[in-house]
Amino acid sequence: MNDWVSINGAITPASEGRIPIYDRGFLYGDSVFETLRTYSGRPHALNQHLKRLRLSASRIAMELEVTDDELRRSIDQLLETRPDQESYLRIIITRGDGEFGLAPDLASNQRVVILARPLQEHPESFWSDGIHAVSLQEKLRWRGKRIAKTGNYLNNLLALDAARRAGAHEALRFDADDHLTEGSTSNVFVVRQGVLHTPDLAAGVLPGITRQLILECAQRLDIEVREQAIPRDMLEDADEIMISSSIRELVAVVTLDGQRVGEGRPGPVCRQLHGNYREYCIEHT
Repeated sequence: MNDWVSINGAITPASEGRIPIYDRGFLYGDSVFETLRTYSGRPHALNQHLKRLRLSASRIAMELEVTDDELRRSIDQLLETRPDQESYLRIIITRGDGEFGLAPDLASNQRVVILARPLQEHPESFWSDGIHAVSLQEKLRWRGKRIAKTGNYLNNLLALDAARRAGAHEALRFDADDHLTEGSTSNVFVVRQGVLHTPDLAAGVLPGITRQLILECAQRLDIEVREQAIPRDMLEDADEIMISSSIRELVAVVTLDGQRVGEGRPGPVCRQLHGNYREYCIEHT
């Protein structure tokens, strides 16, 4: 295994990394994180990920003690252990540890953990053939709620588990009003009559870095975009459905709940957007 970890700047093989049992990230999920990948050995969209990391921290009343420059240096040092390889990177900052108890002010000494491991790319069939998804309705109303990317990821885990149990790759989540929010680990796009629709941020979706870059690709390609509330019936007669994430980039959903989406294969808008996104990633790394 070629996994390495930086814990507060100290780099070791990941198998030798140690976190105190009283760290609040372990006890309560009291942490924020970002996941990204490299292209040509360099972290992609790092500035955007660091900005969102701070946004997530602010939403859980945690002012980050580490600077962006310190994080960049730690990432660069960590990537030196993996020359000439593409990497999966995860940045985790916990509130730290201290006296046992739930109150946040009991914690001190935030802990910065950065994990680097070989990028396990999905098979080419993900992009050539598309993936299968199921829908999952949740009991909460997310409209207007602000979302932070925290270590409390249980809802996402359960959504993905539901998809796997159904033999699918992803679960598309709907709120109590039956409006689309996001995937278990992705943002979602819907194409109808050549228009690209995606839930607006007021739907309670995570402001995905790849999501924003895909919207910029659409603008370059003169594809009309509408960010809005998306009821379930918009997906029932969609021409295309696709999901985005840092590792998967942009992937077509070709069946939803066992029903074919569009022609049952990646559509022209998805192919066009993914090609433009790949070009952007290579040019801007």
